[in-house]
Amino acid sequence: MAIEVRAEMLAQFQAESQKLEDSLGVREQALKQAVEDSINPKLQSFDSRVKSVETETLKLKDEALERSAEESLKEGRYRTAVRRYCELLELQVRRGIDHYFAAEILDKLREIAKNSAATLDADSVTLAVNTLTELPKAHHAACEPLIELFKRKLA
Repeated sequence: MAIEVRAEMLAQFQAESQKLEDSLGVREQALKQAVEDSINPKLQSFDSRVKSVETETLKLKDEALERSAEESLKEGRYRTAVRRYCELLELQVRRGIDHYFAAEILDKLREIAKNSAATLDADSVTLAVNTLTELPKAHHAACEPLIELFKRKLA
């Protein structure tokens, strides 16, 4: 008899424990959902602000690189100009704005490559060739002749 009572009490205890566990699970899920609902709008707002700051930072970097490249070109520092223009191309691809501005930069690089007074070292030519090769396919037709011009600068 004691064993039966004990078994019944154990069964009731397990049943009550399961009910309590189920109840806590539902409450935990509801609490989790409430916390997520409360935090998500704040996270989205924060994410939006971070993206805005990132965009502005990249825009400022873009402007600084362009200014540096232009100054280098005017001063006859062609190696530096090539490096800056290559950095600028890479940045514009990363920002997704290369389709708007790449043609202007490619024209500047072409100007350097065709300039007989422009002396370039192997590092500058390699950087230019690698950067031009890695541009999106939309630019490849314009880049192929430019790559050959840069390669001839070493010959």
